[in-house]
Amino acid sequence: MDQVGFVINTNDGYADVEIRRVSACGDKCGSCGGNCDAPKTRVKIKNSIKAHSGDFVEIDMETSQVMKSTFVAYGIPLFMTILGIVMGSYIFGSVTDINKELGGLLLGGIALTVSFFIIRMADKKLSSKEDFKFRMIKILNINELL
Repeated sequence: MDQVGFVINTNDGYADVEIRRVSACGDKCGSCGGNCDAPKTRVKIKNSIKAHSGDFVEIDMETSQVMKSTFVAYGIPLFMTILGIVMGSYIFGSVTDINKELGGLLLGGIALTVSFFIIRMADKKLSSKEDFKFRMIKILNINELL
């Protein structure tokens, strides 16, 4: 996954880079009429190409790593919530007199909360690996931006 970032500042071999998230219409907002505003994200990246403040840089992260991160962020909460709803409906429907839908909702909410703690632990583990970090590829000149 290649992105263009803007170097805000550099310090101790790292650079604070502002990355504009890609919109769903592929930055052709006039054609889709969605009137979206893709937010910017600031990340700290190892300054391996000696970029300076004000430079535009090409940054990269392996697509497979992006997909793994996406699964962790979206798949785990979805799976845990569905599992909690199904288990709650089954447990509360067969064991108690409580409405099984209410029990499913309750256990689904608890499972969703637990999934956020799982994601937090996975994030700490994955963020320490070099594979899951952005890398600066090259400094871009104005002609490459157009």
